[in-house]
Amino acid sequence: MPLTTGTPVGPYEILAPIGAGGMGEVYRARDLRLNRDVAMKVLPAAFAQDAERLARFGREAKAVAALSHPNILAIFDTGTHDGLAFVVTELLDGEALRDRLRAGALPVRKAVEIAVQIARGLAAAHAKGIVHRDLKPENVFTLHDGQVKILDFGLARQTLTGSGATETAAGITDPGVVMGTVGYMAPEQVRGQTADARTDLFALGVVLYEMLSGERAFKCETAAETMTAILKDDPPDLGGSRPDLSPALDRIVRHCLEKNPAERFQTARDVAFALEAFPGSAISATSTVISRRRRRWPTLAASLLLGIGLIAGAFLLGRRTSGADGSTPRSFDRKTFQPQSVFNARLMPDGQTIVLSAALHGSVPELFLIRPDAAAPQPLGQARTHLLSVSSKGELAVLTGASWLGNRIFRGTLARMQVDGAPRPWLEHVSEADWAPDGSTLAIVRQSGGKDHLEYPIGTELYATTGSVSDPRVSPDGNRVAFMDHEQSSDDRGWVKVVDRARHVTMLAGEFAGEQGLAWSSDGTAVLFSAGLSWDLFQTYSVTLSAHPTPRVVIGSPGSWIYDVGRNGTWLVDRVDARVGIMVLVPGETTERDLTWRAWDFHPNLSGDGRLMLFSDGSLGGNYALSLRRTDGSPVVRLGEGMAWDLSPDGNWALGQIPTDLNLVLYPTGPSEPVHLDRRPLERVESGSFFPDSRYLLLCGNEPGRLSRCYRMAIPRGTLQPVTPEGISDGWVAPDGRTIIGKANGGYVLCTVGGAATRPALGVRPDDDFAGWSADSRAVFVTSGDVPLRLERLDLATSHRTLIALLAPRDRAGVLAVAAVDVVPDGRGYAYSYIERLSTLFTISGAR
Repeated sequence: MPLTTGTPVGPYEILAPIGAGGMGEVYRARDLRLNRDVAMKVLPAAFAQDAERLARFGREAKAVAALSHPNILAIFDTGTHDGLAFVVTELLDGEALRDRLRAGALPVRKAVEIAVQIARGLAAAHAKGIVHRDLKPENVFTLHDGQVKILDFGLARQTLTGSGATETAAGITDPGVVMGTVGYMAPEQVRGQTADARTDLFALGVVLYEMLSGERAFKCETAAETMTAILKDDPPDLGGSRPDLSPALDRIVRHCLEKNPAERFQTARDVAFALEAFPGSAISATSTVISRRRRRWPTLAASLLLGIGLIAGAFLLGRRTSGADGSTPRSFDRKTFQPQSVFNARLMPDGQTIVLSAALHGSVPELFLIRPDAAAPQPLGQARTHLLSVSSKGELAVLTGASWLGNRIFRGTLARMQVDGAPRPWLEHVSEADWAPDGSTLAIVRQSGGKDHLEYPIGTELYATTGSVSDPRVSPDGNRVAFMDHEQSSDDRGWVKVVDRARHVTMLAGEFAGEQGLAWSSDGTAVLFSAGLSWDLFQTYSVTLSAHPTPRVVIGSPGSWIYDVGRNGTWLVDRVDARVGIMVLVPGETTERDLTWRAWDFHPNLSGDGRLMLFSDGSLGGNYALSLRRTDGSPVVRLGEGMAWDLSPDGNWALGQIPTDLNLVLYPTGPSEPVHLDRRPLERVESGSFFPDSRYLLLCGNEPGRLSRCYRMAIPRGTLQPVTPEGISDGWVAPDGRTIIGKANGGYVLCTVGGAATRPALGVRPDDDFAGWSADSRAVFVTSGDVPLRLERLDLATSHRTLIALLAPRDRAGVLAVAAVDVVPDGRGYAYSYIERLSTLFTISGAR
């Protein structure tokens, strides 16, 4: 019997019916705890007695809960009430794609936009080992702002992932059982064979065909005839119904609809990129004007997140497509095939040989040479050698002893090198360099006096900033240097600028959420650069040196980075697939859990028992979100905007910092209001954490004109009282409530709360990162190394180290770094963030 308005279902109140389907009735409901409207799907009581239906319902909830992506319906809660099973999701405002299709075919641009978003959502699901298996217009919802949501993972099934077997629905989804919707099934589904990610790509092709033609791809009188057509027939030619349709788009649809799964696109990412790259696509063909919005960016953990919030794509292999104007043919040629992170790449003077610096995992770069006729890249030189530039004479500028600073930036000793020789040291403390056209000198970036200095030629300063300068590129005529200017040294948000020899600076583009990769066009009339308006829209642009420079998109695929443009006009481009995730070892368990929520999660903070985790969600833009999640994988609760700093020992408060103004806020984890803290007289707060009694905060920062120190503040609205000597920039209180370990003069020191002196923290090395105190306050947990990261327990009395774990995801391919480790006091549980970035190099001929 349908629920009526006002009916309570757990902590929710029914407001109105929305619709009904085979998997239950949907209602608009009110979340009485958070005071928000939600959607509630309820399985009727009669169905709840059916074990098969109930299993499918529960499986849908689990599948959706595991998927956090803007193009997948978000789940908030699940439960039972008076014999009813229910799941609570976000409330959508818009219409189902089926309703839009009742009026006929969609405009090509709109069909492609929808298909791209579907592909992105599927890619996220497939990355979690989940196949939808029932994709159709009824399960695609379009919001009024154009965003697309995939609904109803009720037929989803978890498959094998890189980490091993995951839960599989029993019986009802085994091979040999036909499940899905007739007309949208793949041939393997019709045959009752096992479905995988490519099954969803077939369905996506069917949906895209219907959006473009206004007719179903496989439409017969009976279900049996429809299934026969799926197995044997191709749908009618799209050109007959849409003469305006690009042949490239028709090929994409046909590639999705291959009968043999091995002949289809192999990943949803490939489909997304192909759709964005085809001629006539709204994304690739439309010039985009970039608004000049100036926003401040946080310094903490910026290198962990910024610049890698990308949605991956795949270039079309073995195909030629037209340029954005429909005239110039483009040819894409893949150059790398091994999973790895590429930090930089350049074309040699012949326009075909490629030099790159890369790592299979970790952030220690090595040099490689890719010759046109070689089967595999050839290693060059030694480890910790990073490529900066290649001269017109074929001489390399490299960094030796390169240390990773974040994003694609390293610092080390600038050296000159031939591909068949050893590096010759030149200058210290350099981060970037680019050869002048004649190969006689370089534009360089080096740091001194707390600033980045751009010099060209070497020794002549053209620009300086307290932030950072990246990607300097000398113009083909040798008279200008284009570069990226970042307001803060640890991030990639910024502007594209050009400076001439007279130190006149022109801004060409910005401000972008991320900028990485820059090159001059071969004729020197334009600058190509890669940047994003947000972390899921990272593209390549071109901007001319005009009175009113206006960037336009030249590679519309999110995830494209430009590295170089050869003298013959060939572009060297990187396709990037990246994420920031969280791994947790729950106390009492032996296997780590991947608790990544939206693929941009960092700064995990565990409760003392390891059962609750606070973390930063970077998927919402510049101010992030403090989010709370139980480590059993329960749904996430967002507390509010900001970066997560610490969770109080009693679990009642979460401390965060708002990036835009660097102010601090306390969020209650239960019913209460946030508290915005008054940090005065501190000019800046570098770190913050709770005292063990949860009654005080330890805040470390500096007053104007003074060195940093740590202060105690009573919760929730106390005043700041100094508790350490000056010179301590970060600090953490031991469980005894009396001892503080902090950073000072490049190392670690110990002091007593309120004391006037410090003493060395014996055994703690300057390159160690603090990860937590032991329960007895006699030891600390520290991390060091690359990938995997060493987690050790260090006895402060004896300096003895005990290895706790080597931290890294099971699949380490492309894992740049492991960081932000938090350990529970007994050492039996921990959490850490990891940065994963997979690169694939391509050359593009015929682009402009």
